[in-house]
Amino acid sequence: MGGIFSYIAFAGGLDIPKVMDSYSTSTRFSIGGFDGRALEEGDYLESKATDISFKRMAGRRVHSLTESRSSGPVNIRVIPSSEQPALTNVIRDSFYTQKYTISSKSDRMGYRLAGKRIDMAEQHSVISEGTVWGDIQVPPDGQPIILMADRQTTGGYPVIGTVCSVDRSKLVQCSPGTEIQFTQINVEEAQTLFKKQKNWFKQQQERLNDLALKSKQSGEVSGVLARNKIDDLINIIKDSSFTQFSYSDKQIKLDIDHQSVMVQEKESTNQPEDQ
Repeated sequence: MGGIFSYIAFAGGLDIPKVMDSYSTSTRFSIGGFDGRALEEGDYLESKATDISFKRMAGRRVHSLTESRSSGPVNIRVIPSSEQPALTNVIRDSFYTQKYTISSKSDRMGYRLAGKRIDMAEQHSVISEGTVWGDIQVPPDGQPIILMADRQTTGGYPVIGTVCSVDRSKLVQCSPGTEIQFTQINVEEAQTLFKKQKNWFKQQQERLNDLALKSKQSGEVSGVLARNKIDDLINIIKDSSFTQFSYSDKQIKLDIDHQSVMVQEKESTNQPEDQ
């Protein structure tokens, strides 16, 4: 499944300060990561020292757990809240049968939805309580809000349900304008889905560990395979908005821009020690 976010992992990690036991960035509060802000042209990031070479990384690939994106609304599975039994049948039927569109006003705090208004006027007010990532609140305007990673700690709007944990990543990747539709599941079904996801992560980790072990035992990955991966990297950079890209490890040095490509294989510098 495609989405609005892509991810890149750096061997050894980036050499940036740790804030509150995390290397992530909160742009809302301007803390963490690189000066607490989004990266800009001209920023320079250093990676930590590592003995993992590009050749040893070649061939590693994580298979997708999610299904391929098909036409039509994205299906998001929801566990009904304890407040849902108090809702009228009309509200429940309306919520699960209609389609919602993710609003352009959405952010990491909450995804605002646009659709047929849910009339909660006759519902009892609720006492403020702790929030959960994926809670679907219904404010007075009747347009649901899905609470996301940067949500507030407590809330007083009625909660109609909670997005199951395995569908949160799928939801996060939906861009403004995407249509979604909710499907009700129970706790047992959500737990089964979570166990399946957990097993998948375990299998991927074991597979990558096996690849790393085989690579270490063989000394290096096939030169042809490594060359293909380098060619792929060159094409990705040249098609991107980057003006310049540099990479260096013990075996190879790359300098790429939109006008030229320089690939230099390094020779061993091991010299016998003077006696």
